[in-house]
Amino acid sequence: MATSTKPQALIIGNQRIKIEEISAKIERDVSFLRHRIHRLENQTKPNTVIIKTYEDMLHSRLSVLNWLEDYAPVNDENCNFRMTS
Repeated sequence: MATSTKPQALIIGNQRIKIEEISAKIERDVSFLRHRIHRLENQTKPNTVIIKTYEDMLHSRLSVLNWLEDYAPVNDENCNFRMTS
């Protein structure tokens, strides 16, 4: 049985969204947040409130990324919704 190479899409309401594009955007967010947290923690007087805010954002992005990886997507070559940064 041949496997399909069509792009995978997530359907939300009446929109189809390319999972690969959303995942790539979230991965960029995760990278930025990890880098930012590291820099903030290494300051002479780290601002714990800001660090906590970034950590919460990081955990949220990671949760969404994990959900997308577990999601059983729809294969759709006609998916035309694009995630913009």
